This record gives sequence, C-alpha cells and structure tokens, in this order.
Amino acid sequence: LIGAFFSLLSSYRRSPAKLPRYRGTLDVLLGRAHRVSSSTSDLPANNNVSIAAFQDTFVVAYRKADSHFASPLANIVVATSSDLEDWTTVWQYHTGTDDLREVLLLRFAGKLFLFYAKLAPVKRGFTPRGSHCTSTQDLKVWTTPVPVGEDTEIVWDAKVHCDDGGQEVAYKCGYTGNHYAGDAVLTVLFQKSRDGVKWNPVGDKSAVYVGGVS
Repeated sequence: LIGAFFSLLSSYRRSPAKLPRYRGTLDVLLGRAHRVSSSTSDLPANNNVSIAAFQDTFVVAYRKADSHFASPLANIVVATSSDLEDWTTVWQYHTGTDDLREVLLLRFAGKLFLFYAKLAPVKRGFTPRGSHCTSTQDLKVWTTPVPVGEDTEIVWDAKVHCDDGGQEVAYKCGYTGNHYAGDAVLTVLFQKSRDGVKWNPVGDKSAVYVGGVS
C-alpha cells in the first residue's frame, strides 16, 4: 500500500514555478530555487535574512560570518535584484570589533531603513550592544549608521501604519535582557516614530512587559 501511494504521488504533474529560476552558485535560498548571498570560503555562514521591495527592486539584507555564533568577522550585506536571478551587492558593513546580526528592512517615509544589532563578539555569550540603523533613498547612497532605541535593545520587528490624518507612523517592537539565561528577566519595548530614527513610547512608557520569556 505504501509503495502504491508513493507511485500515485510520483505520477502527478508538478506545477511550473511562478518565479524565475536562479542561475549561479550563491548559497542563501529564497524558497526552493532562489539564492542570494555570495559564496565565501572563510565566511560560510549566511543567515538572519530580511527581504523587501523598494523602487521596483528586490532588496535582501543578511549576515555573513564564519559561523552562526557571535563573531568579530560578521558582516551585514545588502544585495539588490530586478529579477531574483542576478544579485548585486550595494552595501556592506562590519566593524571588526562587534558581532552583527538581527537585520531588518523597513520601507518608511520614502526611504528604505536597515536595522541591525551589535553584540560583543563572544562566541558562547550574549551581550547586546544595542541596535543601529542606516537608510537610503536610492539604494546607492546609505547614511552613516546611528544608534536606535535603548542602549542594549534588540529590534525584533517593525511595521508602518497611517494615523487618523493619513500620515505614516512606524511602530517597532524590541527587547532588552539576556533571553538565554536560566533566570532571564526581559523587557519588551513598544515604540513609534515619525522619522525612523527617533523613537517614543506608544503609550505612557515604552516597556509593555517585564518578566521571563521561554
């Protein structure tokens, strides 16, 4: 019966892919068929991927490092494509003294923002050094990265909504604290912004939860 079942499945015709097939040797996958990152022998770990569409262009940001663990070799890479097949690196950043990760792209106020976190480059540790952001209006010129949020905050997600007057407002959720600790006490933050750089509490205060998180 099992053999008959798999024989039946194999007889079904596979639907053609709706997205163009990738050609190349890159090693971060988008779905099943699309790769983005460059293949680098000494920096084989490509992760923490964020994707957005901006000015009719696909934009992907990702972390490139020697391993998934915290490393001073970590880079943030931004690549663009018009067809999901051919990708061009348009921005790359590293400090040599920080681990870089948790990238997040946000289209807001006519710009594309890139948020990322800095951590101490301790392989088995978790010591956040805060989140930073850069932005661009044309995918060519990127602003100098600046700190965002609380001193040790990790920005986790951001969305854009319009207020009652039709003006765009960005909302972000982040947290502070070491969630790997057995007795971790974390603070979840909820803030809003009109420019993507200066953030204020949505309510009376930024903290909306303090306690343990699994």
